[in-house]
Amino acid sequence: MRAILFLTACSTACAVSASAMAGGADSFTLNGAEEPEIKAWTEPASVAFTSNNGGKDSWAVNLAGKYENQLSDNSTSKLVVRFAVEKNTQLKKEVENYGASVGYKFYWTDARDGPTPDLEAWHLANEFSLGITDKAVFPDAKAICTAAPLPPECTEQRETSLRAQLQVQPYRHGWDKTFHYEDSTHTKLKGQRWTRSFTPVLSLFYDEILDAKADAAGARADGGVTGLKLSLSGAASPRVTNYRLVLSAKLQLTETLSRSVGRRDGFQSSATLLKLGADYEFGPRSFENGGNKWVPSFGIAYTKGDDPLAGKTDLDNTVLAFKLTYRN
Repeated sequence: MRAILFLTACSTACAVSASAMAGGADSFTLNGAEEPEIKAWTEPASVAFTSNNGGKDSWAVNLAGKYENQLSDNSTSKLVVRFAVEKNTQLKKEVENYGASVGYKFYWTDARDGPTPDLEAWHLANEFSLGITDKAVFPDAKAICTAAPLPPECTEQRETSLRAQLQVQPYRHGWDKTFHYEDSTHTKLKGQRWTRSFTPVLSLFYDEILDAKADAAGARADGGVTGLKLSLSGAASPRVTNYRLVLSAKLQLTETLSRSVGRRDGFQSSATLLKLGADYEFGPRSFENGGNKWVPSFGIAYTKGDDPLAGKTDLDNTVLAFKLTYRN
């Protein structure tokens, strides 16, 4: 495990409403994780650069943007456009991924109509998307790179794939317990001893390589992978800290249903990714509405495991970070 301490040069997690454009039907969010919905404690986006005299400079970039447009005033369905950028040369295995997608989001519920909310109802937020991903394949550190010209495993390559994905996010009353303000001055919070949130997301995906990397023999292993990804995310904040401290955890399980012959070596049949975090906000609050605010926070995050869809393998790192969050 290796620890990385950095100061974000630019870090934002903003939810900008473009209500003037379409009567409140448009929205844009920018954060640090490509999640279906944004929470008050969503990980901020971050950009960090380290310049080393006489050595190699390093980057740590994590951005995910989402634009949503409500298709009509009488519909809850939305058009969703996403992009994601992740570049990290500070890890044991470098990561450089880019992605963009267009999707359709729709909702379902079995709630009964009535004067009071149906607390036993199930709600589903569903999103189908089609996108392009592009990732860097870095030189193999174990390869023998003395021949001329250099073999493919000694050079940086790129791999592009087409990805179709269906995300299903269930929700039920009680999975979120939040706070409220004590009075109209909005200066003191009260509520549950522990506020909490639980967010499961199940994804069915198909990933087809359009432009594959070359192996040692110069052959390009392409083909498709079909699989399931289950993400279980939770967060909690204690009242004793005025809900400024957020403890979070995320467990991601990936299981393939089928893999073409060319993808079996480079895409694991099953993988697990665990992320634990603790962040403390000081100064203005990120979840308060009104006004433009920079919110400083300090946090620690530990990540271990593999994410084959993102091209991440053998992760085992700890990040300590001072962050600046901007919310409009």
